[in-house]
Amino acid sequence: MDEAKKHIDELVATQNRKRAELVAIGKEIALSATPIVVAFVDLAESTQMKQDREPEEWLGYVFEFIQRVDQRARDADGTVVKRIGDELMVTFRDVQASERCVDSLIADTVLQMYRYKIAVDFGSAYHFRFIEHFPDDPYGLVVDRCARIAKYAGAGTVICTSEYRAQLGNPAGYVSMGNFALRGFHKPEELFARSLVEVDSEQYLKPLVSAVNDEGLRVEGYRFGGGKLTASFVREFGEGKVRPFLARELLNVPKLPYSPSEFYEVTGGLREKEHEFFGNFVEREGTFESFTRGRFDITVFLGIGIYPSYHHLFLRLPLSYIELVKVLNKGQRLRARGIIDDILIGNICLNYVDFETVAESGGT
Repeated sequence: MDEAKKHIDELVATQNRKRAELVAIGKEIALSATPIVVAFVDLAESTQMKQDREPEEWLGYVFEFIQRVDQRARDADGTVVKRIGDELMVTFRDVQASERCVDSLIADTVLQMYRYKIAVDFGSAYHFRFIEHFPDDPYGLVVDRCARIAKYAGAGTVICTSEYRAQLGNPAGYVSMGNFALRGFHKPEELFARSLVEVDSEQYLKPLVSAVNDEGLRVEGYRFGGGKLTASFVREFGEGKVRPFLARELLNVPKLPYSPSEFYEVTGGLREKEHEFFGNFVEREGTFESFTRGRFDITVFLGIGIYPSYHHLFLRLPLSYIELVKVLNKGQRLRARGIIDDILIGNICLNYVDFETVAESGGT
């Protein structure tokens, strides 16, 4: 009996030692996470290209793109983790290295002939090496988040999170796109974009400015005629986050598929369900009620009907729209479109806004 008891004592003691060892190993694993930059570089519109061209043509096209990006990443001390079809996953030690890589991609004359997009993020990751001679393969929320934001990047843009932007010494090159719900993440993420195309802003805007001003002289009955569109009007939106409707064309955003009443049925007015629709494009008709002028923007209050919830649209406009808003009359019908960037107690807030008057007969 004593021998059996002694044997059990030894087993229990061994179990306790193993538990302590496992706890120590767990702590070591937790501490092994290291901060890195994760980047996904993806060739845009390649599926259509493969259908329109012969294999011997598009294979060489894709091969050169992958090789050029691979070399530029390595030149910037990046690690090419894997290639996924036309996409490369690259890691960098810090944002300075990743920005050097982005700068070199922009300057590469060969890559200027390609349409591609980049998603970058910064955070802690755990590194596996499944095969000895393979590069470290990072795992963690930063990798998942970067993969999620990649779908919001349009061709010719770099998109990043606030965590990445906060690491930059001069973050002005990345402009806020608003808040977006990322699948699997509890809170909306503010995303920022930078252009991969170097252009002279005056020359870039000249055709648009000229066309709008010339056409405006010929269109009779345009509600807000009389003003001239200028390059400075487009560029100088102040320090706030509000952007005009023109910027919407840079985004690939889904359209909200619900009416106000249907939206309430889907979300129940619950914040955790509402945020899933941040970043959706919305178009509604409503009645102008009032507006307020802030330091960097204007908020127009538009009533859209009596519903269990979502009875107002808040239209966020740049200060340059003040003269357009001043001439609106209470009760006037407007048609507004924009992108959801917040929902406040039953009021849907839109950024990247465009609006127009609606005649009593239903025309514009």
